[in-house]
Amino acid sequence: MSHLIKKIRSVKFQLILIFLAFSVVSASGIAGISLSYLFRAEREMAVDQAVRYSEVIGARAQILVENTAKIYQWVNGRNVRIFLNTDGDKFSASMALINDMAEYRTTELTNQTIENVYVFDRKGTAYDEKTGVHTSDRSKKSRQIETIVTATPGRLIAISKDEDQSGENGFIIYGMAIMEQTTNKWIGSAAIEFKNDAFESFLNEQHLGKSGSYFIADSNAQILVGESQIFEQVSAPGHVMPADNSSYELLEDATGRDVLCVYKHVPNTDWWVCGCVYLHELMHQMEYIRMLILLGTIGMILGSACISFLVAAKLARPITRMKELMLDAEGGNLDAVVTEISPNEFGVLEKQYNRMLTELKKTLETHKQDQEYLQKAKLKSLQAQIAPHFLYNTLDTIIWLVAVNENEKAIEMTENLAVFFKTGLSNGLDWISVEKEVEHVKSYLYIQQSRYNDILTCETYIDSALPGYDMLKMTLQPIVENAIYHGIKNKSGGGKIIINGFLENEEYLIFDIIDTGIGMEAGMVDRLNESMRSNAQSYKDGGMGFGLYNVNRRIRLYYDDPACGLYVTSHLDEGTTVRIRLKRIKGKESHV
Repeated sequence: MSHLIKKIRSVKFQLILIFLAFSVVSASGIAGISLSYLFRAEREMAVDQAVRYSEVIGARAQILVENTAKIYQWVNGRNVRIFLNTDGDKFSASMALINDMAEYRTTELTNQTIENVYVFDRKGTAYDEKTGVHTSDRSKKSRQIETIVTATPGRLIAISKDEDQSGENGFIIYGMAIMEQTTNKWIGSAAIEFKNDAFESFLNEQHLGKSGSYFIADSNAQILVGESQIFEQVSAPGHVMPADNSSYELLEDATGRDVLCVYKHVPNTDWWVCGCVYLHELMHQMEYIRMLILLGTIGMILGSACISFLVAAKLARPITRMKELMLDAEGGNLDAVVTEISPNEFGVLEKQYNRMLTELKKTLETHKQDQEYLQKAKLKSLQAQIAPHFLYNTLDTIIWLVAVNENEKAIEMTENLAVFFKTGLSNGLDWISVEKEVEHVKSYLYIQQSRYNDILTCETYIDSALPGYDMLKMTLQPIVENAIYHGIKNKSGGGKIIINGFLENEEYLIFDIIDTGIGMEAGMVDRLNESMRSNAQSYKDGGMGFGLYNVNRRIRLYYDDPACGLYVTSHLDEGTTVRIRLKRIKGKESHV
């Protein structure tokens, strides 16, 4: 969980989040604007297309009306009036009508659209192309048509199959009254019967969605030809056609769906070409466009996410690298500098970091040198304190030998004392040869044996290869002194000190200083070794570990190798062994 929180709080994640949020908002905004614009554009296109189709249908209807107008002119012509005003036998008059209609039938449009033409006089005599002259009582269809056109002349009327009294499939007629030109009195009626598919041929020519349709209605919104369930649902009682010759309006059905209604007036008639359709059916292409925009938006977001990740990774790379280097430096690696400086503002920070690290390294090195000098000065002071104490005891022994007339021993002890101090001084050098260091400790042992000849014996075994190397002076003598004063001297009957020197793995010099003194308890040994391992004086017992600690500290300080130093093994009442491990060195000379 903590790892996840760190990831979320990282600069890289924050940058990715910012870029991604910006991309999502931008892509969504663009998609929303595009959809809104396309919706309006598609809506306008749908309306324009529906209106345009209604105008095309209206033009076809107008042609039909114009063709009907030619027949209307014939109805008002001389031959029809002769037929209407002739009493008795109308054979010759009807022949003229037949000849006139034959001329009209020569036009293709008339044959395609007009089924029959009727003429009715005031006495019930009728004429039509198919039957000729007859009384209207002889034909149910003629009688029905005469009744309709007499009652409602000048209108387009569609008779359905159920309303057709002749038992046919219904018919569409346009009736007109024939007036006397001089007196303007009604002298008869005429009717033009259209073929059933005359209007369907152009009303169905243009599709209007899945459920929409075109139809012909009058100015009172009464459907004359065709049908539209949608229009019947949305047109309220009293609905009238618009004032413009060509127009449209948006209505709502009972479920709240938008319905588009288009209107086109047919000139010189009371006819309107109308169309009704659910608006969404005309905008089916929007579904595909919406899907394309959605896929495009998703693609933009995914692409933006990839770009955001790459950009954020590039921007965060210097910060991440700097963090890792700083953590490395915090762990103690002061060489963790930036090797590739960024060519932007991060480069200034990286240069300052490198400069800071360099200065810190110099400061720490200076501090380390100062501490080393301080430690060496302290160790020099300790050595200076040891010498007077040893000198006092040795001189006291020499005086006693002289007093008892042991002059030769006094002289020999004086000579060893001189060798001891001469080697200890070594002209201020910190490093001397193994040979001189062994000579130094032998001088010390001789003097101590002279003082404690009844309790102390010594043996020295030095590998012949060791004298060719150098070592830190005053290394063996303090350990031997510690063995005498804390091991041999406190044991009843005294004991022996053995010094072994040899090479280890051709890399280290090993000196084992073994005493057969009183030894130490296991807990004391462990604490003493831990103190020397950690290079910290954490254990003291009457000064027992003080000499060992100082020697170990000097070895660690001068040799700068964690493998070098002291290690103690001891058993109570059996003795103690102090092993000294030193790095093999030749030709080393150093002054403090």
